[in-house]
Amino acid sequence: MEACELSIGLELEANVIDIDTGKAILNFNNGEFQKLSSYLFSQGYPALQTEFDAATIELSTLPCHDLDLAFKNLSENLSSTNNFLYQQGRLLLLLGLHPGRGRDELIMTDSPYCRASLPLMAEQGGPLFYCSFQINLGVDVRDIDYLIPLCHWLQVYMWPCSVITQSSPIFASRNTNYKSFRVRLNDAISGSRTGPLSLDLYDLSEFKYYCHNLPDEANALRKYNVWYDIFPKLIDEKNPSAGYRIEIRLADTTELAKLYAFTQAMVLTFMSVLHKLKAKEPLVLPKHRWFMLNRDSLLKKGREARITYNGEEFYSVPDYLNTIWRPLVTNYAKHFNIDMNHLITQLTGDSRSNEMLKQFETMTTDHIALNYAYYDYGDGPGRPPAENVQLFL
Repeated sequence: MEACELSIGLELEANVIDIDTGKAILNFNNGEFQKLSSYLFSQGYPALQTEFDAATIELSTLPCHDLDLAFKNLSENLSSTNNFLYQQGRLLLLLGLHPGRGRDELIMTDSPYCRASLPLMAEQGGPLFYCSFQINLGVDVRDIDYLIPLCHWLQVYMWPCSVITQSSPIFASRNTNYKSFRVRLNDAISGSRTGPLSLDLYDLSEFKYYCHNLPDEANALRKYNVWYDIFPKLIDEKNPSAGYRIEIRLADTTELAKLYAFTQAMVLTFMSVLHKLKAKEPLVLPKHRWFMLNRDSLLKKGREARITYNGEEFYSVPDYLNTIWRPLVTNYAKHFNIDMNHLITQLTGDSRSNEMLKQFETMTTDHIALNYAYYDYGDGPGRPPAENVQLFL
């Protein structure tokens, strides 16, 4: 799936667990991380990252124009990492909550994803089991004016499936004339922190006008609004002429097959919107655009979630994708030979967290974690099939 106008980079953050206990390796940063990092660097992979608690590592790919190549590189990186870790008595676990979600919030969120992850977190005494999958999509330096409208329309069309990092579009460079706006986005109906702007946004001038004409402190509606920072981000910090990127993060990190489907969908949307903006073609605003699902609604109900307004239900997630999203991306789907029926089925299918909930009554959290870690290890490139790998059932 090649998109010559687009720069595609992927980042996957996963847990490092012990293959005997299933628990997170809290002291992984004490020597072991450096060994793994040096090994991957010697194999030509991008630099490895770790987080503050040293129980996770972040794999990444270099920017390229081909989604399949980017995903192949990520998969091979994951396989090499797991092969090395296994020799050290470790494995990666692609399961957990994004660290940005506080435990108090999670406990109040009655979703399969949250309820499946909480026991793992509680087992360690804190939110140590977490994962994130990030898609970095970049445009040429000449197309910088399209990035804010792109972010806006991505949130409109891919709302049931995506979360944009930091709840904001990221654009430009500090060395340009662009300001870091402190922006208030009106999202009173959904109550979400990442709702779309309250206007049809086609170019940067509309956005600037919106920013400079915000309601004052006395405006009664202001209490429903949330403020956002918009910060610049380069595709390549060492090469400002390479262009600028936005970051898109998937809330429910799951097996690679579903991450691939989500990435396909986001690239299709990105390319379709970018083409329409550059060609000055109209973008059809969904009739119920303010009825977009917010992130928590989707996490709470999964495939059963519906887009509602004043208690009246409109679209299920599959209906939304077929009715509103599909017409937008059809042309690019044909160009890339993507079966839209299959893709939507993958996007709306159960995640592994749904299966986890069925296992808690008969299995410890440690065994559940090991099951998924061994499953991903067994299905990796160059590894034996999963059925040949020991599972703790």
